[in-house]
Amino acid sequence: MVSRLNFRIVWSILISLSLLPESSPAQPTVLSAVESRISRFRIDHPESSLAFGFLEGEKSRELFFADQTSGQQPDTATVFRLGRLTALWTTTMLVSCSQQGLLSLDAPVSDYLPVNVPSPVYQRLVCQPVKRTEQTPSPDDPRFTPYACLPDPSDKPQPILLCYLSTHTSGLPDQPFTLERKNGVPDYPGFTVGSLYKFLSIYRIEQPIGFDYVHSDLGMVLLGHVIQRKTGQTLDSVFRQEVALPLGLASSRLLTGTEPGEYGLYAAAIGGEASFADLLRYLRFNLHPAGKIGQVMEYMHTPRVRIREHEEIALGWHCRTFEGNGRRVLYMNGSESGQTVMMVLEESGKSGFVLAGTGTGLSELGDQLLSLLYSKPE
Repeated sequence: MVSRLNFRIVWSILISLSLLPESSPAQPTVLSAVESRISRFRIDHPESSLAFGFLEGEKSRELFFADQTSGQQPDTATVFRLGRLTALWTTTMLVSCSQQGLLSLDAPVSDYLPVNVPSPVYQRLVCQPVKRTEQTPSPDDPRFTPYACLPDPSDKPQPILLCYLSTHTSGLPDQPFTLERKNGVPDYPGFTVGSLYKFLSIYRIEQPIGFDYVHSDLGMVLLGHVIQRKTGQTLDSVFRQEVALPLGLASSRLLTGTEPGEYGLYAAAIGGEASFADLLRYLRFNLHPAGKIGQVMEYMHTPRVRIREHEEIALGWHCRTFEGNGRRVLYMNGSESGQTVMMVLEESGKSGFVLAGTGTGLSELGDQLLSLLYSKPE
């Protein structure tokens, strides 16, 4: 019985009130290819357990695969840590607050910080030789001539805008030097508002901003802090009000506490968790936007910055266009605490999937499934 349990593949079909009685002709072929690829993956990763949910039109099909070493198997109630996929939630809050007039996507971050907290700006530097003095090396000294580099007074400083934070084009690094480590592990709960402000007051941006994509968890942390300050609420309260309640996400939250296993300010970047059912529900609303929250999600889908050929960044989402068929997909993934979650949707709104699981190699599997489902002609 244990052997059968370990290698059993459980298929389940969720039927919503609007589900049509007959499945799409494309679904059996799609799911057969997906099942085959996952089966090969499980040969090399027997310790992994995973859930795969595919949405097409109003239909939903799900596959669940057990850990072959322990027999543990996820289901729709299984809760997963989201890692960087949490950025979708934080950006959803940003756009929702923007559409309510609480803040502006194109406003400088400094507009929402205390007046005594400087926000980094980019300003071109001008470098000139230092005038020689008695202490300056002589012309015969083999050392190079000293130069001083100062901001160009004729160049207007370029501030970080809120939209730069959500597209990771702010010029901020992934992690600040004020994030301490304990036993080699980042001390996320110990990163305070003081830690954030100390970094902002010292850091200098050296490259033009608003164009070049460099993922920044710190940027998401700052964005979450701005939302908190502007709304006067905790970030988890804003999440429940602006995202969870409108979408009916009953088993989702931001781990904003400071106890071990929680993330404090870093919850805005990597500290979300959600049940598999909630992840599918979030995806479904992106495929079939409705109401005010639907307007928020549609707005987030528009590409804003080109990363490389066929790859762009939208508000929270990555966008990929397949050259062979012109199909564009939006995707985002994250890994945290040994768990990985990936969410993908086709821009046309035809279909999408969620992959979530525990173990290694799941990010690579997600990329393979994305190509398998969308890179071929329709």
